[in-house]
Amino acid sequence: MNKTILVIDDEELQAKNLADALQKELPEFVFNYVWKEDEIQKAVVSTFYSIALVDLRMDGYKFDGFDIIDLISDVNPFSKVVAVSAYTEEYMQKLSDYMSDGKLLSITDKDSFDKWIPKLKDVIVAYYNKEMNPITVQVLEDSFAEAKNEADAFKKGKMFEDFVVNLFRQMGFVH
Repeated sequence: MNKTILVIDDEELQAKNLADALQKELPEFVFNYVWKEDEIQKAVVSTFYSIALVDLRMDGYKFDGFDIIDLISDVNPFSKVVAVSAYTEEYMQKLSDYMSDGKLLSITDKDSFDKWIPKLKDVIVAYYNKEMNPITVQVLEDSFAEAKNEADAFKKGKMFEDFVVNLFRQMGFVH
């Protein structure tokens, strides 16, 4: 199973430090981070990640974390989102709607790293330890990840065709 986590924040230092701290705690995972407005949208659309840690408040950007969560659910259907914010109380109603829609894996308050990193580590490890991902889903996810990350348009198209064929086979369609 592809264990790539994308950290999305509007502050470079926050994004980098969070990715680095989690990488130290979970060396078997790959942590990438983005903070620039155009890079966030590009990474969300063009790369695969199994989990995205998304900051909800993005001051001065054309979008906020909720817009990013919506985009993720549109373009990376296998990805899970952990919403992070120092203002979760302010967003609780909207967050509960997103939780009930299945768009969020978890919600976590930003905190000092010594308290926050273990909480995030627990959420990430618990997700991968669940028996909710049978082997067929893992194979499909890996296939999707490989196609999503392919730069060559022809190869990417072929890979997505193969992915769709396998997806429909899993649902019982044989033709």
